[in-house]
Amino acid sequence: MDEQVQPHPALRVPERWLAVLRIAVGVWFAKAIFTKLSITLAWGFLPVPTASERWIHVMPTLVGKYADGNPVGFFREFLQSTVITHAHLFAQL
Repeated sequence: MDEQVQPHPALRVPERWLAVLRIAVGVWFAKAIFTKLSITLAWGFLPVPTASERWIHVMPTLVGKYADGNPVGFFREFLQSTVITHAHLFAQL
């Protein structure tokens, strides 16, 4: 009575390509996180993720470029006066 319907074989190819695409995007995302984070020992024994020194130095430059091209005035002002001036704090976020 209950027949299991098998998917058409031609529909399996898009499923595989979508799986490959999802894996590739995941690897790209993991690589982006890996280059921005490092591990620091809090209180000398507790490993916690923190922003890497490279990211702390690069982030203000990138935010400055984003702010220069941003047409929304209040957001550009926020980026330039708050985010860039407190770059060490915002890099940790």
